[in-house]
Amino acid sequence: FTTLDVAPSRRARVYAAGRSEQDQGPRFFRSDDEGATLERVETDFFGAQELWVSGVSPADPDTVFVRAVRGLGT
Repeated sequence: FTTLDVAPSRRARVYAAGRSEQDQGPRFFRSDDEGATLERVETDFFGAQELWVSGVSPADPDTVFVRAVRGLGT
């Protein structure tokens, strides 16, 4: 994993971002048990090569901010 963040309003909610060892593609995960288990979140990151969790909304644990590298920009 490259980044990890905890939801301030739901401490058991953890988000993680990283890269696949197989294809080096970006991966995004969520946990509702303080990181004991992780569930991969399948979504389209529009051709991103890498992801970082930038933060989680302090009011809504379902709102997570992700920064992505696409080409030469983020």
